[in-house]
Amino acid sequence: GKTTLLASELTYMAPQVKPGEGPIVWFNNEQGGEDVFERIFQAALGITREELYGNKEAHQRAYDELIGDKLVLIDDGSLSKRKIEEICKALRPSLIVFDQIDNIKGFAADRPDLEFKEIYQWARELAKIYGPVIGICQAGASGEDKKWLTMNDVDSSKTSKQGAADWILGVGKIHEQGLDVFYNQNLRALLLTSLN
Repeated sequence: GKTTLLASELTYMAPQVKPGEGPIVWFNNEQGGEDVFERIFQAALGITREELYGNKEAHQRAYDELIGDKLVLIDDGSLSKRKIEEICKALRPSLIVFDQIDNIKGFAADRPDLEFKEIYQWARELAKIYGPVIGICQAGASGEDKKWLTMNDVDSSKTSKQGAADWILGVGKIHEQGLDVFYNQNLRALLLTSLN
């Protein structure tokens, strides 16, 4: 659900990018780019997959008018620190999004938790230069079938990731029939309310 949530919220934010501001840059190194583009189009236009492919040309025009170049998806399964810095220098983004921040290459430490600490501290430095950074990571096994995630549910970290974040949103998923749909719809409504 995190990619769908990102598509929803970033296509809500993108039209608010003012002329002269840098775009929202979404670095995708996890899911296939075509699938992510599909979700972005669906979220931006409020249409189903079938509707999207029913009239691709008209939907492309509508998307270009609404979003245009205000949201840039960089799809690369082997994103490195150096490559990201080069792209940011060229595009001067107003918002940077990493899905998955833990998979960024170019960091080395003795232990994985220390490597994650380097990645997250580096992301904070990018935020000082360009603007807000959203880093997406997974919940660990302790987050399975939980409605409300806590700091302890962050995968592969007790404190290093959490310490670098200004705020954390834990998106849970429950498997109880009926409540899963209710919960996910209310989470979206809560997020939209908080952004207004």
